[in-house]
Amino acid sequence: MEQNSEKSPADLAAHIRSHLSGLSGAEARVAHTVLDLGERLVGLSVSEVAALAETAPSSVVRTCQRLEFRGFQELKIAAARQAPRPAREPGAAGGPAGSG
Repeated sequence: MEQNSEKSPADLAAHIRSHLSGLSGAEARVAHTVLDLGERLVGLSVSEVAALAETAPSSVVRTCQRLEFRGFQELKIAAARQAPRPAREPGAAGGPAGSG
């Protein structure tokens, strides 16, 4: 089932919040940590998120699955898709040509 690949990335926080009431204590801590991290989640490992949520990496993966993702990587992809794109600077590769 690939239902999350079709989910709008902008809905990620709302999707997580809608599942909070059905999560155990450790799972709820992971979900709140993910919400607090926002786009910074993309740069973290499962172990780093687990440490921030004061739980085990297996709890992070289980929480992702309870949130209807296949695992942590799929959650990170959803977070990356909702992150704002950095603006290109003039003269940067692929941008408008600079002087000379």
